[in-house]
Amino acid sequence: MRKILLGFILSLFLFNSVFAAIPFVFTNGTVADATEVNSNFNYFENKFSTTSGHDHDGSDSKAVLKGEWQGTIIDEAYGGTGKSSYASGDLLYATADTGLVKLSRVMRGSVLIDSAATSTPNWLSPGTNGYVLQTHGNNQDPTWENATPTFYIGSFTRDMTASSGNVTYTGVGFTPKLVIFAGGVNNLAGHNLFGAGLTTTRFAVNDGNFDTAGSYAVATTQALQVTNATGPSQAAVIASFNTDGFILTWTKNGTPSSGTATIGYVAFK
Repeated sequence: MRKILLGFILSLFLFNSVFAAIPFVFTNGTVADATEVNSNFNYFENKFSTTSGHDHDGSDSKAVLKGEWQGTIIDEAYGGTGKSSYASGDLLYATADTGLVKLSRVMRGSVLIDSAATSTPNWLSPGTNGYVLQTHGNNQDPTWENATPTFYIGSFTRDMTASSGNVTYTGVGFTPKLVIFAGGVNNLAGHNLFGAGLTTTRFAVNDGNFDTAGSYAVATTQALQVTNATGPSQAAVIASFNTDGFILTWTKNGTPSSGTATIGYVAFK
């Protein structure tokens, strides 16, 4: 019995001697002796069990090896999101070096774009069935366009005594790239025979009977010109195209006689 007790004491002595001689290296590269290692082991033994569910108490900067985080929301500047909850489909995007914003999901079929209006990611609502997404160059939001027709035929009227100004024409169903006009005042020899226009390029061919019988006049400063007397006229240029038609800028030149011009047009996609 005495020999057994002596052997046990000797084993404890040898274990402590060997354990004390083993170097331990912390993650920062420094070498720790057995006393420091034992101190750290004792800390984590007190703070955590072998099962999950125990939390760091926040009293110092020791690493958390096990457990569930239960604390305040971690801000963006510290690697967190600054958000406490989310809904299915939410997206996060940065607004600054340390700023995150939550973009909520909207209806299905929406398209995520970099909005020219807000300079941030945004949702574009779903388009009508059969429409396609049409881009318009840098710093312009895309739009949904009808993919089926490639041209549209329409008409409108213009009071020859109307004042100058912009008039919007709709119903085309897409954003035109070119519009060709034809028409004039009924039962009069002087009328617009043909005109075509882009926003920066245009021309019109007119019957010049009011000035010289059998003559024609060509104008490159407007897409549309209608006359019903010698000199005065209603002239127009295309100010802009929109998603459902175009805007004409009308100019009343002189004092045209009373009457109504009927203009037909073909808008090309």
